[in-house]
Amino acid sequence: MAPSYLGQKVAIIGSDQPQNFNCLQDKDLYHFISNIKDSLREAKGLGFVISTILQHYYDIIILELTKSKETNLGLIALAEEYIKDEGKLIINGDNQIGVKSFLKNISNHWPAEQTMVKKKGRIAIYKKKNNNLATGKNIKIFI
Repeated sequence: MAPSYLGQKVAIIGSDQPQNFNCLQDKDLYHFISNIKDSLREAKGLGFVISTILQHYYDIIILELTKSKETNLGLIALAEEYIKDEGKLIINGDNQIGVKSFLKNISNHWPAEQTMVKKKGRIAIYKKKNNNLATGKNIKIFI
């Protein structure tokens, strides 16, 4: 039986396309985090709670990878800071931005619980256990 995530607080970061998450129910539990004004406006129109910063601790953070490796690493470190212990980080990315090698590099330091291959990319799920990655000494390994 698949685990239920109903009632858990979720943040979505790195995405500039809130319509990709429009199928989600209970949007008041989903916080859409972005610095892009149009994306925030659209997310608000769809019913998401919006913000430009992570403000709470979340049960789940969904990270949409960008084209910038440095931005992605920064977002992962930030996300891990705001994930509750035993919470999940879900990373979604497309092949055209190098998701396979990025996830391989991350998995050397923080093994994925599950990785799924999709038509044009991958999704990986990580479980937070006592500062898996975002400690200062570990993040330097990636740079």
